[in-house]
Amino acid sequence: MKLLKIYLGEKDKHGHKPMFEHIVEMAYKMGMRGITVYKGIMGFGCKRHIHRSDFFSLSPDLPVILEVVDDGEKIKGFVEKIKNLDFDGLITISDVEIVKIGDSGK
Repeated sequence: MKLLKIYLGEKDKHGHKPMFEHIVEMAYKMGMRGITVYKGIMGFGCKRHIHRSDFFSLSPDLPVILEVVDDGEKIKGFVEKIKNLDFDGLITISDVEIVKIGDSGK
């Protein structure tokens, strides 16, 4: 199994929709086992701009991380579809060992 992580900013858009929502919809349509979206409280990327959530930030662009665990071929196909989307981020793939899957994963 593989773990796919997609790092982007909450302000990244696909049309008028947040990019992370577009990617979740793509994962659903492709039949991926699942996807989880995490919102960070602080971070920076290759442009070295620190993004944070605080009272004085008028328009924070907080980090967003999407995680997908699935078999390698499905991850590979999904990456082919998302790597050409227009967002400033990072995509990583790692090997993972599955310890337990709930009843619906049989």
